[in-house]
Amino acid sequence: MIKAALMSSTKNALDSSVKKNKMGTSMRQLIFPFLSGGFGMPTILYRHNQNISPSDVMKIAIYAEHVGRQCYDVFAEDGSSSRSEGLSRRAQAVSDSLDFGNEPYLSPETTKKVLDLHNMVSGMCFDRFGERGHMGKTMDLLGMVQDVDDVLDKLVIYHFSPNELEEAEAESAHESQFYPTDDITGDDMGSHPRV
Repeated sequence: MIKAALMSSTKNALDSSVKKNKMGTSMRQLIFPFLSGGFGMPTILYRHNQNISPSDVMKIAIYAEHVGRQCYDVFAEDGSSSRSEGLSRRAQAVSDSLDFGNEPYLSPETTKKVLDLHNMVSGMCFDRFGERGHMGKTMDLLGMVQDVDDVLDKLVIYHFSPNELEEAEAESAHESQFYPTDDITGDDMGSHPRV
């Protein structure tokens, strides 16, 4: 369950949330297992002093528009894909609630809409489709996801209890073994450049 609180009364929560964990993993990487249903949710604290710019708001707007027009989250046996009503509604709700003023402020309600859309896109939501049913996220979408992650860092703080943090770090360590590394080796690498 998501709990919201204003930053002014949560200095201890802020101190424990902002500290780098032992593995140097970002908070977004840590919370993904929570968002995908693996654990209970961390407490989300909405920042009162957001320090966001009009360009930050524009990043969210472009992201919401792309998701609302290019991303699909319903997949049929015959290989067809469609956009769910929930995804369309969330993208539109974000677009409708953004403040495009010179000194923008996103209310906790608006921030929650951005989080809800972002969490949905982080899961089984794709904008790239290939042969034999291959689905993925384009580099454009991945770049937008990173941009929105950066803006969300200005809007919220994720606070984990010590047990939640330990579980999230363990899950992140487990999941990281499946991520590609900089050192690619194999039988046919020969003169291929290393990544």
